[in-house]
Amino acid sequence: AVEVANTDLDGPSPGAITAVRQAPDGRIWVGATTGLWSFADATWRAEPDPADAIAAIDRTITWISGSSGAIYHLDADTWKLDVALGAPATALEADGERLWASTSNGKLWLRDARGWSNLSDADVRDVALLPDGLAASTGQGIQRVTHGWFALLGPNGITQSFRARDGALW
Repeated sequence: AVEVANTDLDGPSPGAITAVRQAPDGRIWVGATTGLWSFADATWRAEPDPADAIAAIDRTITWISGSSGAIYHLDADTWKLDVALGAPATALEADGERLWASTSNGKLWLRDARGWSNLSDADVRDVALLPDGLAASTGQGIQRVTHGWFALLGPNGITQSFRARDGALW
């Protein structure tokens, strides 16, 4: 985790940061051990959230995971409990119809129209959306998930991945 100290900026500091996402409006959303925060116009603001510590935030800023493993969805400005996965999420990715969650116990979960299902116990550490599927960083390397199939893409031991704005996978 990264520690953010109070500076000459207005407002309190979020403390130890566990997740960061930038919204389309430019606001920075930060999950921290002290809850959910936003940063805009040089000001930190504590946001109402249901969890005492935030483990992950999806790129649409509509899903968060608390440190207990509970997943919450933002509905009409209110965070509502969706499911408790039993372990904190290490990453959340949503594409509008589906939500993928990797959890600290190495599982990959999918929420779709049928509900939640465990897709893999392959030591999944992180997930990143691709135009035609999902990349999962695992203990065996980067795996690509399309139509329910896993294919190895990269070397062992990669712990995080992300898509750049140009679509490149890092």
